[in-house]
Amino acid sequence: MANSTENTFLDDPLKITGALVGGAFLLSPLGRPILRGASRLALTGLGLYAAGKAAGKAADAFIDFTDPSDKDTEAEYVEEQSE
Repeated sequence: MANSTENTFLDDPLKITGALVGGAFLLSPLGRPILRGASRLALTGLGLYAAGKAAGKAADAFIDFTDPSDKDTEAEYVEEQSE
């Protein structure tokens, strides 16, 4: 295992070269559609996640609102029977 304070990325010139070439490719005219597509996927995923969370909270609130506890149901049944 590498020491956590040790940065092995900067010690390997092949990794540095690969990172620089990859970054240059993404900023070049050939890489721009890839970069746009990746950002659109990320934003779409974030939007779907947020919509799912909101729908889940709304569903939970609706279920809590419409689902009375067993005690309430029994009390209403007893009241209806006594009338």
